[in-house]
Amino acid sequence: MKVIRLILVILVIFVLFFLIKWAIKPDISPDWTGFAAYDEEKLGARSKTLWDWLDLLIIPVVLAIIAFLYKEFEKIKSKRDIRIQRQHQAVDDFIQIITELSLDHNLATKKPKDGTKEIARSRVIFVLENIDGERKGQILQFLYESNLIDLTPKVVLVGANFKGIQLTGIDLHSSEIRGAYFQNSDLQKSNLDQALFVGCNFLKSNFSESKVENTDFSYSNLSSCEFQNMNLSTVNFEGANLTNADFSNSVITNKQLDFITTFQGANTKNSIII
Repeated sequence: MKVIRLILVILVIFVLFFLIKWAIKPDISPDWTGFAAYDEEKLGARSKTLWDWLDLLIIPVVLAIIAFLYKEFEKIKSKRDIRIQRQHQAVDDFIQIITELSLDHNLATKKPKDGTKEIARSRVIFVLENIDGERKGQILQFLYESNLIDLTPKVVLVGANFKGIQLTGIDLHSSEIRGAYFQNSDLQKSNLDQALFVGCNFLKSNFSESKVENTDFSYSNLSSCEFQNMNLSTVNFEGANLTNADFSNSVITNKQLDFITTFQGANTKNSIII
């Protein structure tokens, strides 16, 4: 069905191309199109041309196109609404399950019941694969506020897919997340003080104007990340990859630079290096 639709679209584009070309330059159009001038006194009455048929068909064709586009728009909107509804339900189900594990199986304590941590982690991994960046932010905020990812994490997030997460203004201070994927994430103006993000992948993420006092990014991929307008002097960048990172208008130390694995192509315009 998709192949047929593609062929039809190509044919329509092909026909429209020539129609537009002949309309712009009628002198080069074939006689049967009716675009070029015609002298009926010399040549006699002309039989119906393509232009005549187009003149008759233009209104029903336009109406048909409008109806088709409206139908396609409704299909897209319906699919989007269904997808959003499913994501809402997935988040609600996740919160309910984790809440039950916390209340009935002591997940948020130092001694949860056997298998509780594993169940919680599997639910996190599952839900993250089926929701968008905004709802991933909701999941992470819920885990943080439930004291499940503090510096003694009850839920291990190694391998968790937080790619494209929307976290602007989030509070994750004194949290611990290891080995998670945060590519193309937005963490601007967030509180990440004393948070631990060891071995995470933050490729092309934005941390600009966030609080990062004593934050640990050791052995993380921070290439092409934005760290604008920040005091980075207490951040642990040991073993981190900061290729093409943007440190403009920020504070960083020479000692930190010595421990960074890769700093090639980084932007330090207007930065203060102490």
